[in-house]
Amino acid sequence: MTSPIVNAEENVDLIKPVTDEEIYDAVFQMDPYKAPGSDGFGASFYQDHWVVIKDLLCVAIKDFFRYGKLLKEVNHTLITLIPKVANPETTAQFRPISLCNTLYKILAKILVNRMRPILQRIIHPTQSAFVPHRTIHDNILIAHEIVNKFKHLKGKKGYVALKLDMKKAYDRIE
Repeated sequence: MTSPIVNAEENVDLIKPVTDEEIYDAVFQMDPYKAPGSDGFGASFYQDHWVVIKDLLCVAIKDFFRYGKLLKEVNHTLITLIPKVANPETTAQFRPISLCNTLYKILAKILVNRMRPILQRIIHPTQSAFVPHRTIHDNILIAHEIVNKFKHLKGKKGYVALKLDMKKAYDRIE
């Protein structure tokens, strides 16, 4: 039997009740100038009016973590198209972005802050996203090494390399 990826101590930290301090940290770690969601309230609103809204905000966030229920209005996300070129003529010339409500972003930020200490250990070393000090550019070096290794394996069976067009996977509207 294999041991769990997240140990008992880490699990306790991940599932403990959310504190007001965690909520404050999440709100003030957010860029105040990022686009607001469909409710029109960006992080700057939450930061500028913290003294007025903190009690109700903390209750709402703690209720989510306690009961696991999220109002559909909070989970409402707008998807909009940002043109990549001056006069776009096809959908491929647009980049889709999602505009999530700031309350939703705060919930996600709290989860990220809790998971950050263990991410490097639980995400496979070849995964380059979501881990500090790992970049997608590292993959270029890895790909170069793999292709170089293949040159020395000519005639041997069981090795394959795939080149995926990530533009099609991540920059496309279907």
